[in-house]
Amino acid sequence: LGMFWEARTQFQEAQHWIDAALKMTAETLPAVRAKLLMAASRQALWEIACERSRELAQEALALYEAVGDVAGKTQAIFQIGDTWHMQGEYTLATGYLEESLPLLREQQNWRVYAFALSRLGAIAMLQSNFFQAWTWLSEAAPLLREYSEPGLLNVTLVYLGVLALLQGDLAQSVSYLREGLLLAQHTGNCYMLATDLIAFGCTLGSVRGPSFAARMCSAAEMLFESLNTALPAAYRPLYDGYLGAIKLQTDETTWSAWWAEGKTLSQEELIALALAASEAQEGRD
Repeated sequence: LGMFWEARTQFQEAQHWIDAALKMTAETLPAVRAKLLMAASRQALWEIACERSRELAQEALALYEAVGDVAGKTQAIFQIGDTWHMQGEYTLATGYLEESLPLLREQQNWRVYAFALSRLGAIAMLQSNFFQAWTWLSEAAPLLREYSEPGLLNVTLVYLGVLALLQGDLAQSVSYLREGLLLAQHTGNCYMLATDLIAFGCTLGSVRGPSFAARMCSAAEMLFESLNTALPAAYRPLYDGYLGAIKLQTDETTWSAWWAEGKTLSQEELIALALAASEAQEGRD
């Protein structure tokens, strides 16, 4: 049930049962304990507890190596890399993620293979290596569409939208982020909805005015908080930079009023606001 709880953003439910299973006093087979540790590691990463997540994944890695489970070992290597990615430790993250790629390909684990590509694309984007970012992400997106992975596809669409924004292609950015927002709405994934709103707020704030950024980003931050999570440290400087620049376009009183208004809007109202603004922008383009 771990993957189900994650997909439905029921993080506290997942944490309760995973912890209960790990604390059981009966003898647990190493392979079973390793799977539980990996589930706990993913859960910790949702809550941005990167060091804890990494410790759990490293313990799982040792167990997988002991029982000769190559597939499990590969997943653990990817997970360790992802914890470094979340912290913004790009060199360490890239090393682990690139190590996992050929193993995942060999095992034909296309779901995690595509996700690893997506993460590498994000890291390249954050390092301003835009050509490499497009290369990684352009390979990941079709695989995720083919294998019907809406959550991971949504992550990749956000990366593509932000990458287009960084390169000044606002129309393409709006297109990617609109698709991601509709996907989050369809799947009911509140974490991805918050992520989409953060990115959309920065894009629409850049092209439609600061009121969009203030309302959508404040709502997104509140939604993250309700899930006991936050925007990962790796993406915080980029977000703060965009939001700070947009905020300078208006006075503090007006910005604060818009920011407060965003916290009063329902998810349905926020989605409608973003979609209406994106439709209007597409009409202008």
